[in-house]
Amino acid sequence: MNQQSTQVRHTKQPCRLSLAIAMALFAAGQLHAQTAPTTTDQATQAAPATKKDSKADKAKAATAADEKAAKQLTGLTVNGYSSSLNRAQDIKRFSDTVVDAISAQDAGSLPDLSVTEALQRVPGVAVSAAGIPNDPDHFSIQGTDISLQGLPYTSTLFNGRQVFSAGGGQGLNFSTVSPELIGSVVVSKNQTADMLEGGIAGSIDLNTRKPFDSNKDTQASVTLGDYWGDLAKKGTPQIAGLVSHNWNTDIGRFGVLANVAYDRIKQTDNGISLVNFQRRCNGCIVPMPAWAPSADSYPGLAEGTDGPYAYVPVGGDLRSQDETSTRFGHVLAAQWESPDKTWQATLEWDRASDTETTYEHTLQASTDGCGWSLPATCGIPLAGTTPTYDANGVFQSGTITALPNPGYTYPGYGGFQTQLDNTAFKSRYVTNDYSFNLKWNVNDRLHLSLDAQDTHSDYDYAYYYIRELTNANWYMALHGNNVPTVAVLSPDPNETAAQYFANPANPYWASAQDSHRYSWGNQRAFRLDGDFDVDKGPLNDIQFGFRHTDQSETVQSSAFNYVPISTPSPGIDPITAADTPSYVSPY
Repeated sequence: MNQQSTQVRHTKQPCRLSLAIAMALFAAGQLHAQTAPTTTDQATQAAPATKKDSKADKAKAATAADEKAAKQLTGLTVNGYSSSLNRAQDIKRFSDTVVDAISAQDAGSLPDLSVTEALQRVPGVAVSAAGIPNDPDHFSIQGTDISLQGLPYTSTLFNGRQVFSAGGGQGLNFSTVSPELIGSVVVSKNQTADMLEGGIAGSIDLNTRKPFDSNKDTQASVTLGDYWGDLAKKGTPQIAGLVSHNWNTDIGRFGVLANVAYDRIKQTDNGISLVNFQRRCNGCIVPMPAWAPSADSYPGLAEGTDGPYAYVPVGGDLRSQDETSTRFGHVLAAQWESPDKTWQATLEWDRASDTETTYEHTLQASTDGCGWSLPATCGIPLAGTTPTYDANGVFQSGTITALPNPGYTYPGYGGFQTQLDNTAFKSRYVTNDYSFNLKWNVNDRLHLSLDAQDTHSDYDYAYYYIRELTNANWYMALHGNNVPTVAVLSPDPNETAAQYFANPANPYWASAQDSHRYSWGNQRAFRLDGDFDVDKGPLNDIQFGFRHTDQSETVQSSAFNYVPISTPSPGIDPITAADTPSYVSPY
């Protein structure tokens, strides 16, 4: 059996290899054949046939003539992804420090939604998937928070220049840039004297495409795609186009390029989690509330001041987020080069914008879930149920509840304080970068570069939520590393779960909060650099330069305006959804 299995593997291997070669040749594009100059022997015709020749001889003579008249191939060129890899390797090879690079075709061909996601394929670059730093409950459609070699202090450059995003950012928000707009991304992991300061961990330089980057006089491409969200059940468009044309005149070579990209992405995220595990006991002191610690009496545990202990969650967290990201960007560039290639000028306008909208619906045990109960009677098993624990006393499954506080008339029955939040926030980044660069090769050794830049950036952010509170019992079950099971149950013995949560008299309006931020800024930079080739002794070249930057930004930011609507108190009932029937339904 082993010998037969080995033979089968060896028999299939050439088939897979031939298929791989065929697919590579098919995906490589056009094959360009070159013809050799015709020689005297190739031009000589075959001698004419006599009447005595047979038909077979005539056929052989015709075949020989056709073979000699055929063109002889002397070379074969295959265009594929190797050119992109070679460009990236050349960037690394000729750099003065340790760098990694992504070429245009690499970023455009990888299944990444932004330059940020493409960068995570570079060794040493990490990208966070959280939409808010240190908040695993909120995901991001695109990667955020780039760190290089474990450090977040990274300098972001745009075509070798400093650029910023309004809203307190010190660099360009790469998640706003479409991969179709870039020519290359260079990640420098060490600093050299000619680099701009500010990147302790390193620098990331995004270079857009230029007209003279291509050897072709005219090129055009269009990309049409569709993003499909499995949970959102919606498709959204992706459109990108590039047109470039170069031509020669008596006063030099000219080139223009227009590169435009638009995409819209819809994403739905669902989250289930257990929150706030607490250590419980029967006879020890519970440090809650902080101002009045009390003795715990958790059911089912042996009495003792120092254990045994049980670790029990105070409810769960169910959330659903609907996110939409709309991104538009363009690169408009024009270049000129003198006939003797002494002068070269580049004029460019780059734009990157991204609008992200998120609607979130959350049903979770309140952070103050024991606010209506005494500490010892909160987070305990529902009467008549027996929870399960592992060998370490960690809760595994069961129904958790809280007994009512005797001093409160609302709601009159137990259950965890449970909040229902409806949240929406919207952010928009817009960055316009205008630049002009002039290069002058004074002679074979002295090279000068003049650079001017003007950047405008705007940032707008709006946020609000409204919160309802009610009571609920929570059934929870852990399944190892799999998703836990969570169910929200009615705390009222006279209503089922469906009846309880459909009754507008049960939830009440608790609070609302909003915030708004708007920032705009401008940056102007001027730079003059020189390079003198020495090539004598230990010196290779001498570099010198001058740079001036003026940056200003206006930030308008309101604090999170939290407003309580109603709160149950001894003898006072809150405002329920039934009290406002003309405004909103319960859920």
